[in-house]
Amino acid sequence: MKTKFLLIGTCMALSLFTSCNSDENTNDGTSKVITNDEIIANAKIDASIEDVTNIAEDQFSSQLNINNKPSGNI
Repeated sequence: MKTKFLLIGTCMALSLFTSCNSDENTNDGTSKVITNDEIIANAKIDASIEDVTNIAEDQFSSQLNINNKPSGNI
């Protein structure tokens, strides 16, 4: 049983190492250049996502505060 797991693990490791190749070393000039307009658009999208996140977190914390109020006489 132990040898079965060892054999299966070895085969999986070998298939992982042999199936991956690196294309990062090839520089044939086909990489896409990011323009200033794309940078500005991405910055606007990031800012709007951050605003929505802040609103959602504020609403969540306000709901927690409403639900955690003590009931009855203090």
